Amino acid sequence: MKFFGKNRKNRRNKREHVLDVKAESRQVRAARIRKVSKAFAVTLAVVVLALGGWQGSNLVLERWVFANPAFRIQSIDVGTDGLIPEEQLLVWSGVSPGENLLALDLAQVQRDLELQPWIDHVAVERLLPGTLRIRVSERKPIARIVGFEPSDGSAGFHLTTFFLDREGYAMLPPKNSRVSAPEGVRLDLLPYVSGVSGTEIRTGRPVKSLQMDSALRLVEEFGRSPMSGLVDLDVVDLSLQGVLVVKTRQKNEITFALDGFDRQMRHWRAIHDLALREGRQVATLDLSVSNNVPARWQEQEPERPSAAVSRPAVYYRRKHV
Repeated sequence: MKFFGKNRKNRRNKREHVLDVKAESRQVRAARIRKVSKAFAVTLAVVVLALGGWQGSNLVLERWVFANPAFRIQSIDVGTDGLIPEEQLLVWSGVSPGENLLALDLAQVQRDLELQPWIDHVAVERLLPGTLRIRVSERKPIARIVGFEPSDGSAGFHLTTFFLDREGYAMLPPKNSRVSAPEGVRLDLLPYVSGVSGTEIRTGRPVKSLQMDSALRLVEEFGRSPMSGLVDLDVVDLSLQGVLVVKTRQKNEITFALDGFDRQMRHWRAIHDLALREGRQVATLDLSVSNNVPARWQEQEPERPSAAVSRPAVYYRRKHV
């Protein structure tokens, strides 16, 4: 009897212990559920408040800022340092008077303008309450080149003259680019670059090569050289590797190395002055060699050389910008 009584007591103790563990487990689970519910309620409240605040701020911005007539564009101040008419710049910008100045995407206006090949850089700014200012820096043409342009309304191509800036960017002529050359600007006097395949020319893309970069640098530096105003560059030929062959309108043919133009221009001026003193005219001159510069005089009695067209290195610039 004692043996059986002891067993019943132990079983009762075990049941009580199991009940205690289950009760504690339910309490822990309930506490966790309360914490999760509280955290979810707090998160939901924060989200609701954030959405409400965002929606409210949008309503405030829409009513008091973006729909406020006080911030409508009343004037667009457009300026450029080049050839493009201000009316055309306004069309390319895509902005019209009456739009909301604060709602305007300035970066988009800048991108739209800089997609035009003649435009190098654009600065756009708001002048509250109602003025948009656009300042354009154009690419300055310093040379010409012949290339192929797609024909209108057909799948073919036709030859046309492109303009090149210092970086080699190709630009269509003013009449094809809605760019008007002001009176007195002689783009037809810019030298031609030859010896480049016409298929390499693409509007708005640079023509890149070591010789092309050297040719454009030569044209740019010529305007500051001792020969500026004495002769006019007519053609810069890139067909020979490692040198540039320059032909002038005064019937000179000068061969240049690809660098060191300042030294070569000084040598050219010294030989030019010597030819004038002796009543001669240079036919060919090779400045690509350092010593014993090869030169050839014109064999016949030289004609009086035509006067060079004196013009500044920068061929145009609007003074009011």
